[in-house]
Amino acid sequence: MKQMINALLKCNIEIEGLLRVIESRDSKYARDVLSEKIEVFNTLYATMSRSYPVSVEDVPIETEETLIQSTEETPQSSADEPEACQYAKDNDTDIAAAPLQVSARQELDATDNKTPIEENQTQTKASLTPESPQTEPNVSVAERDDSLRMDELLSRREAQDLRRAFTLNDKFRYRRELFDSNDALFADTLNTLSAMHSLDEALDYLYKDMGWDPGDDNVKDFVATITNHFNAIK
Repeated sequence: MKQMINALLKCNIEIEGLLRVIESRDSKYARDVLSEKIEVFNTLYATMSRSYPVSVEDVPIETEETLIQSTEETPQSSADEPEACQYAKDNDTDIAAAPLQVSARQELDATDNKTPIEENQTQTKASLTPESPQTEPNVSVAERDDSLRMDELLSRREAQDLRRAFTLNDKFRYRRELFDSNDALFADTLNTLSAMHSLDEALDYLYKDMGWDPGDDNVKDFVATITNHFNAIK
């Protein structure tokens, strides 16, 4: 369970970073990655809920019987108390009110006896007291660094995404001419080529593993596109 909670926390941090990137600059790629992270988070949470379910019996539920019992167990009101206690309470109220009246008179007398010198000193101290400057909320250095690292990471991932090297017309053309209109095969091939570290490795995969003809015009155009891509990310 601890590993699953750590995975949820890590996924939550990545989601927060993506939201900050989208807030600073709206990026379709960031939104796509955010959707993937949210789906991963929901899957992890659903798995943890199934693995560690909460029993309904563990949650206390107040029924009508328990409410009646709690009402019956409440102490009696002050109306049932002996007269002596009630008399003492009334006297306590009168006694407590007297000091308040005396203190109020003392405050009025002290205000009347205040000399002009004391008033001037009070005004002088108030005028000399500097006003505290209003500080604007500052974003911590760690938050800025996290946002920059996430932004840089997204930029690198966008540059390394081979699918962005092809236009929409190119995708339709190569899917039809080189992959027999098989969307899954076309996507798998692009993902495989994106994971490769060099152009030579990619060409070896196309010519040997895929069995493509180097003299075919469609193959030449496809190879030219991935060549430009690998040269750009060096």
